Amino acid sequence: MSVIGDAALSAFFGKLFEKLTSDDLLKFFQQEKVDADLKRWRTTLMKIHAVLDDAEEKQMTNRLVKIWLDELEDLAYDVDDILDEFATEALGRELNPEPKSKFLKIYDAWVGSNRSFGTLMRSKIKEIDTRLQEIVTQKNNLELRENAGLGRTGATRPRVPTTSLVNEGHTHGREEDKKAIVKLLLSGESSNAQLSVIPILGMGGMGKTTLAQLVYNDIEVSNYFDVKAWGCVSEDFDIVKVTREILQSATSESCNDNNLDLLQVKLKGKLSGKKFLLVLDDVWNENYNDWTRLRCPFEFGAPGSKIIITTRNDRVSSTMGTTQAYKLKELPDDACLIVFIQNTLGTTDFSAYPELQEFGPKILERCQGLPLAAKALGGLLHTASKIGDLMNLESLKGTLCISHLENVLDVEDARRANLLGKKNLNVLVMKWESELDQRASLDILDMLQPSTTVKEISIDGYVGAKFPTWFGHPSFSNMVLLRIERCRKCTSLPAIGQLPLLRDLVLVGLSAVQTVGLEFYGKDCPKPFPSLESLCFEDMQEWKDWIPCKVEYEEFPCLRELSISQCPKLQGKLPHHVPLLEKFSVNGCEQLDVSIPNFPNLHTLEIKGCKGVVSRSTDELCFPKSTILSIPYVKSLTEEFMHGLAKVENLTIDNCKELTSLWQDEFKSLITLDIRGCSSLVNISLTSTLRTLNIEVVVV
Repeated sequence: MSVIGDAALSAFFGKLFEKLTSDDLLKFFQQEKVDADLKRWRTTLMKIHAVLDDAEEKQMTNRLVKIWLDELEDLAYDVDDILDEFATEALGRELNPEPKSKFLKIYDAWVGSNRSFGTLMRSKIKEIDTRLQEIVTQKNNLELRENAGLGRTGATRPRVPTTSLVNEGHTHGREEDKKAIVKLLLSGESSNAQLSVIPILGMGGMGKTTLAQLVYNDIEVSNYFDVKAWGCVSEDFDIVKVTREILQSATSESCNDNNLDLLQVKLKGKLSGKKFLLVLDDVWNENYNDWTRLRCPFEFGAPGSKIIITTRNDRVSSTMGTTQAYKLKELPDDACLIVFIQNTLGTTDFSAYPELQEFGPKILERCQGLPLAAKALGGLLHTASKIGDLMNLESLKGTLCISHLENVLDVEDARRANLLGKKNLNVLVMKWESELDQRASLDILDMLQPSTTVKEISIDGYVGAKFPTWFGHPSFSNMVLLRIERCRKCTSLPAIGQLPLLRDLVLVGLSAVQTVGLEFYGKDCPKPFPSLESLCFEDMQEWKDWIPCKVEYEEFPCLRELSISQCPKLQGKLPHHVPLLEKFSVNGCEQLDVSIPNFPNLHTLEIKGCKGVVSRSTDELCFPKSTILSIPYVKSLTEEFMHGLAKVENLTIDNCKELTSLWQDEFKSLITLDIRGCSSLVNISLTSTLRTLNIEVVVV
């Protein structure tokens, strides 16, 4: 799990805890007599969450910890799905209450939907219990340490104290929340009370501190109160330290006293008879006695004094609060995206960055509506200005796209990226947008060799004259898809035929390749392309010859789709050992006489813009059931050609401008006939099997 993934998982745990403490959900579980399970889940997940920091560090060197984290993430999402199901059922029962008739209640209890849902629910609870126990057992076996409990960062990494300062230009989406808190401070039922305590409640990373800072610095609030003070409490509750911090904030003077009595007397003197605002940020302590001791000097303030506390713990809120807690919700998607963009690009406008717009939904999914996650993710991308910064992200998984590789000038920097060590990547995309020195490009691509576990690779715009030796090596035994596009300086193809599981191969815009031959299949490879099912050649302007594999070899034993388009110089023969070919398309190959062997599985044939169609000397010309023909210079269809169309059911003849007649005596199976752009066609006969005839007349 990467830094991003760890932050997202921690945030997701916060959402789970919020759901697991929901009064409505707890009431529903009590009705179903499974509330003990809900409480057990919460306790177990809290213990698991407590070791996330340690696990995040150890996964870099311990693969078993990485696997444990992946399994934990899957379990967390499954628990969330189940809780959503239960919440939906609870809402449904509330909107559609059970009938009042005692008989109907009994009947519904035995055969109604509630019974079936209850059975399903207990089954899912049992499954989650089993998986939770397995996760806990693995946690213990891995000897993961509990750093500091729920949401804490551990004694080795103490949290930096918060302050009252905030840059409002860097906060977004909290305008309505700020108005609500300001209204509570300046008016409302508690405005005349001696002392009111307003809790701001929310999970970690939600923006509680930022909201308190916005309110604290509001001009109207500052003018309303005589004294303001800010104190960061945090996990390690030290009443002397907190009291001294509040006193220093209220007086703007430093203080070194460690005597609690002296500190409280001084603070009482500062607050007596004055209407004050105090913010206690990040409160964890639930002990009521500690709270009463801390608040003693505050009780001497003037009526209307207010205390704001920020906490993620609802028990702290109920212990300290005198009003209902203000529950902070996730940021709206648009505001969350702005936070991310601002921390990535330093601006709130990303219209000039379409690649980021494309990934917007995925970014929002990762951030989970948490501004801290959006800020952390944006900051990570902002600082990762060199490809070598990928070095420590060993647990990257899924898809990695590296664009603008022309900006990588240091080969050593490419080596430091350590793509070889990123075992969890499935898809790797590498793009060059402008030309670079050919030698430098080759060296850089060589250093960007990925792990052999990668499944898909796409190379776009590479300007080297050849590919590095790792490219196409048979050790890439998991690769199923390969795309090579716009590599216009490459004069030869790598030995792709050696890849054992390759299913899809796309070659586009390789303008300098003139010959596809033995190097393409792989030296001394007895069975090249053993798994290839789809092969596409496109826009290869200089390609002239496709040299077949050696006679004793079997190329393309599994190929089902072959497409060749915009290869104007290609001529000669095409591969003949393609026993499973189903779809064959040739388009824009003006020099090519397309040879049609009798492929037994071929059902779709498309020939456009080619020189002609011929049969092999030993094979009878035979077109498949669905055929599209576009041969500009054909004047008439030979007897052999017509005989080859005998089994065709769907035929399209397009752009055969010199074709003058079409006799269908040989069309014994034809059902649909489309004729387009055949401006010289004057004679046509119909067959009894024909059901649909479309003729598109071109007026010149």
